[in-house]
Amino acid sequence: LEKPSHTYTYSGLGILPKRFTVKLSVSNNGGRSNTKTRFNYITVNKNLITPTANFTSNKSWVRDFREVTFTNTSSNLDSNATFLWHFGDGGTSTLKNPKHTYPKNTGFTKPYNVTLTVINPGDKTNSKFKRNFIEVRTATSTAVQPTANFISDKTWVRSLRTIKFTNTSTNLDSNTTFLWHFGDGGTSTLKNPSHKYPKNTNILNRSNFYDVTLTVTNPGNKTSRKFKHNLIEVKK
Repeated sequence: LEKPSHTYTYSGLGILPKRFTVKLSVSNNGGRSNTKTRFNYITVNKNLITPTANFTSNKSWVRDFREVTFTNTSSNLDSNATFLWHFGDGGTSTLKNPKHTYPKNTGFTKPYNVTLTVINPGDKTNSKFKRNFIEVRTATSTAVQPTANFISDKTWVRSLRTIKFTNTSTNLDSNTTFLWHFGDGGTSTLKNPSHKYPKNTNILNRSNFYDVTLTVTNPGNKTSRKFKHNLIEVKK
């Protein structure tokens, strides 16, 4: 083309400006030609951005020598970003999403701070510090006794309608498990489940009533159960 357009991109490692040489060759019908070269004519600078560090983990507490998986949820990352984790026990990692095994705890419980530092090219840096983020408990740590309880968004429905249950239990552990019995044979292990009750086929046009039970279990087999008699009424 006589007057072309071209988009330049910054690729590769480093942060210094990249310079490009442009050459134009012109020829006519008589076979005559001429070339003009301009060295380092175009300069492309790298777009340096500041990251925002953040992270999560798959557990908030563990027993001795148990592994924790950390997930990097940082934003505004460059393809050449680097990472530095401090797990609070002297351990470090430069992986994006590391795993770490905490040492044996000789006391009752021991919390650890965790820090993630993210560095983009150009020394653009951001850190995220979470105090007492991971708790390491000994095998003899006292488990917490939960207190099971729950509510529902309705106490009666027509056939084949859904009811939402909200878990209001207290003294829950991060590894607490739940078991619901809805009275019609249905169960759930979700913390806050929904359940659709079956069609009422009572030929006398009477309502069906269902008991609901929630069992909450903390580590150490600490269990609490809440039973509500005839909590749900299913009308014709």
